[in-house]
Amino acid sequence: MESWGGYLYLSADRERTGVERRSMHGLKLKGALTDPVAGVSAFELTVCSDPRACASSGDVPAIGSWLKAKPVLNGLVMLAEREFDLVLALAVGGKLASISVSFQKPHYGHGLITRVDFSSEVLGE
Repeated sequence: MESWGGYLYLSADRERTGVERRSMHGLKLKGALTDPVAGVSAFELTVCSDPRACASSGDVPAIGSWLKAKPVLNGLVMLAEREFDLVLALAVGGKLASISVSFQKPHYGHGLITRVDFSSEVLGE
């Protein structure tokens, strides 16, 4: 992993039940793939905290997806709050050394992410 940054998104919407305030916070993790995908080796993975995070129930169970493939592989993974807190602690403490991601090869820029591993050790060495 090469770098990371945080963000906080806030909005207010009018719903049938009244005005609702929504927020989302997360990390944007940037790095390079060890095995390029369709000639692309740079990635940006946005990791968000969501108390309702769960695996998708489609044909291929997934925890996230690639939203765009070029010029950078850009993805999104939703984590439960405790999972997000651990990844945040690793990043802030300078201990987030590597990320391993299993995914479908993107088709027209989109693909499912089936597994992600955030580690304080460099994986694959």
